[in-house]
Amino acid sequence: MGMDAELIAIGKFKKSIAWNLEYPKAFYEDTPEDSEIITHVFSCGTSDASKELASMLGIDPWKFEEHKVDLGRVDFGGLADFCLEHGVNQLWADFNALKEAGFTFWYMPNG
Repeated sequence: MGMDAELIAIGKFKKSIAWNLEYPKAFYEDTPEDSEIITHVFSCGTSDASKELASMLGIDPWKFEEHKVDLGRVDFGGLADFCLEHGVNQLWADFNALKEAGFTFWYMPNG
């Protein structure tokens, strides 16, 4: 059976990060500052990409206790390369903007 995966983020909304969220910026116009929100950051459609992303995040995809991403374990250089290789440079920009805004990241495998 194959695996796919998602990277989501949870944190407090700031107007300055509206461009880095899942929906168009206009959808967030009435969202109060500091409202806790969840956003989809990225999806991997193949087992190989899902496992590679997990590796860059410093986790084992099937160790559920590791699904909350520990930023101290992230291979930031590897993640930047992953984004470049997969043509998802916006993921890198969004990840960094959300990280700087204090969001937590969660890896969600499906398979």
